[in-house]
Amino acid sequence: MNCLDFNESYLSWETNTESIGRFTLDSRYSLRSGSRKLIETYYLASGVMAGNVYATSGLPKEPVYTFQIVASHNDFTIFRDFEMDGKCDDTLESILVHFKSLHIAAKETQGRVLSRVEDVFLAVQNNRRLIANVMLEFGEHVVDLHFPVKHINIQINSGRFQVETGPVAVPLALFFKHKVNETEHDKVGRAYVFINDYHKAEFLLQSVIVTDGRLSRKYSQAVAYPAATTLIEIE
Repeated sequence: MNCLDFNESYLSWETNTESIGRFTLDSRYSLRSGSRKLIETYYLASGVMAGNVYATSGLPKEPVYTFQIVASHNDFTIFRDFEMDGKCDDTLESILVHFKSLHIAAKETQGRVLSRVEDVFLAVQNNRRLIANVMLEFGEHVVDLHFPVKHINIQINSGRFQVETGPVAVPLALFFKHKVNETEHDKVGRAYVFINDYHKAEFLLQSVIVTDGRLSRKYSQAVAYPAATTLIEIE
């Protein structure tokens, strides 16, 4: 099965000061119409602590915050989460407004579908890399989530497994059962994923809340959806 090789895939930006930043990728999601026509694909890069780039000292930014970018070939969101007071300060823009260029190098590779728990167990025992693909249907839209399995539990004598991983990029508007792109903050967000059944998946969704004009983030209660999950082994 064709899948993304996350070990050799990157998101790179070039700023207007000609500085290049490169990130590894954490996930990909594709949004399709009911006829399977591709609408958009987003890639979530790995999150890092913000720094004063090329400074001679005081390299971590103050106040301390983490940032993580999710981007398509047209637009992007940078999530910023401040450690001390919990506020968030995100940037949602078209690429050319903010960067000189932004490039996504998504390397495809072939993997083997693991259709039995016994196959998953052997892949874990042999230290193979695992990729998960989760397909969900929301009315007239189909969402394909694609991400590396960072953590998995498996019990071979009972035939049970459980994937716990994230964050992954998701279209929040669909997951919260709104119209697509109802608000800018609902366009794309992050979630943690829990899977122990090939036919459903549960998510903790991270959304923006406004309190007295101040933006912060919270996780929803777990939400479960019917899903078609495929676990893939790659070397």
